[in-house]
Amino acid sequence: MLKLRIDGKEVQVPKDTMVLAAARSAGITIPTLCYHPRMKPFGGCRLCVVEIKGIPRLVTSCTTPVGDGMEVLTDTEHLREVRTTVMKLLLSDHPVECINCRATDTCALHELTLFLDVHDNEFTGERRKYDTRDGNPFIERNMEKCIMCNRCVQVCEEIQGVSAIDIAYRGFKSKICPPFEKDLDCEFCGQCVQVCPTGALLGKMWDKGLRLGQEKMAVDTVCT
Repeated sequence: MLKLRIDGKEVQVPKDTMVLAAARSAGITIPTLCYHPRMKPFGGCRLCVVEIKGIPRLVTSCTTPVGDGMEVLTDTEHLREVRTTVMKLLLSDHPVECINCRATDTCALHELTLFLDVHDNEFTGERRKYDTRDGNPFIERNMEKCIMCNRCVQVCEEIQGVSAIDIAYRGFKSKICPPFEKDLDCEFCGQCVQVCPTGALLGKMWDKGLRLGQEKMAVDTVCT
């Protein structure tokens, strides 16, 4: 076991544990959007950056393994400024329609916006515009709500082993789509919908689950 200090709190974790996992095991919250415990971390969203004593730059906690005697800070004024800027940049290219969005109650982007107390946004300008392709009966895709977190790409490749989608183009024109932008060649397993942190991917048929505040009710089922 390795010992380290996170925000002054002593933590013991096994070797090869990432800083993010170590912090969460100690009940310390570090915001993330691209990270998912079922998939390989790659530090894309930059929200999980932390300060480590002896390292002159910020590092992504989801990709940084712990070291014995390491001292980590997760909530400094500088980190709050960086995370706020990152969130504002994400929101600058995201439709402001939370009230009418079907994903509002489950949207991680919306939740983190409140957590980081982001209200005003000085980053304004052109936003990405995509044609809405709605040619399948199972998944509703709205790429204007996509934050390029790469979760859907990863789960399709790493968990399902299908690789039906990937990131295409570069810069402002980047988007997630099937190879050569042909019709979606997938198994409609719904994994991408489950891991999407925004309303970019929604299920058409199975999006009948409980919303926040709803009560469960008993129903009769028939098993064969």
